[in-house]
Amino acid sequence: MINLHSIIITNVIGVVLMTAVLFGGGFYAKKMLFDERLFCVMVYLTIAQCTIEVVTFLIDSKLFSGARMLSVFLNSMLFINCIIFAFGWTVYVDYKLFANMKRIVRLYSVIGIPAAIVVLLSIANLFTDVFFTVSPDNVYSRTPLVVVPYVVSFGYLFYTVVLVYVYRRKISRYIFLPVAIFILPILIGSLIQLTHYGMSLIWISTAVAMVSLYINIQNESYYIDALTGLYNRQYLTRYLNAAHAHEQTTRRFGSRKKHEEETCIAGIMLDLDSFKSINDSYGHSVGDQALKDVGQLLREVSAGGFAARYAGDEFIIIRRCAGEKDLKKMMDDIRLRTQEFNAANQRIYRITFSMGADIYRPKEDSVDHFMKRIDDRMYEEKRSKKL
Repeated sequence: MINLHSIIITNVIGVVLMTAVLFGGGFYAKKMLFDERLFCVMVYLTIAQCTIEVVTFLIDSKLFSGARMLSVFLNSMLFINCIIFAFGWTVYVDYKLFANMKRIVRLYSVIGIPAAIVVLLSIANLFTDVFFTVSPDNVYSRTPLVVVPYVVSFGYLFYTVVLVYVYRRKISRYIFLPVAIFILPILIGSLIQLTHYGMSLIWISTAVAMVSLYINIQNESYYIDALTGLYNRQYLTRYLNAAHAHEQTTRRFGSRKKHEEETCIAGIMLDLDSFKSINDSYGHSVGDQALKDVGQLLREVSAGGFAARYAGDEFIIIRRCAGEKDLKKMMDDIRLRTQEFNAANQRIYRITFSMGADIYRPKEDSVDHFMKRIDDRMYEEKRSKKL
């Protein structure tokens, strides 16, 4: 039983959500990067699908000149746009992880073959029954092959889950990419619509998923340093303030996890030695590369915590540790890993750090006092190197 009013309402909501994302994000008004363009394509496809789906239900079984031809065309477009969306999402995720256009061209010319086959079969559906049929009296019905585009689309979606969770910790950037949150509403909506024809949930579910993705894109732009791929000062301040507030709450109500009782928060401030000399000697492009190298290195050594760019060439690592001895071991590990990085990557510059570290004690510490202590200790080491 088709509930036409419900179909119209859900898809109109989808269009409204996508329009709000499109104009609220200002995507229409600025020169966009590749991932932003892909995101916009997915937004436009969602708007198109919500609109087309409403029209297909409105004209189903209606008899007017060209009705059947229009129904066949629009339903074919639904399948084409759907597979393009799934493939576009896959490319989007890969680019967010690796930011490598050569990889995209090389890899996705092969990965895109199933999508291309579905597109060709959808075009063939204009002339012969493949995924669906439209009777002479303009009534739409599915064929057994309708599962093929669903399987291929789900395959792309699940491929991105594997991609993210295999490579997320290996890449040199922090990213906000909630793949599971994105896929779950689409999966639920698609399965319901696949098994219950007459319901329209795929594209409203996709619109909800796109909104969640948009929110995380905004988080990423606000909290991630564009050059190094590390967290920025805003994220660091937010984290430390939250830790301070948490300590006040646990002191008031006396609740504390055993892990938190046995560990404490440690901060290590690092200043990239001779960064001005790198810029002056080799130019700012080489200086930028040095900062990118630092980002990659610090992300690796901050496993179990996080690294943030505090200022131009100053960085901070925040991790839990078991005390002063553990903190010293962490600093020794950073020095060792830095030496290994220099040996493995034959740059025209060497990366070395001046460091200052201490334990953050929210009971008696303010965030500003803690930051000043590790900053002072870092400058003590920096001055000692010049003696």
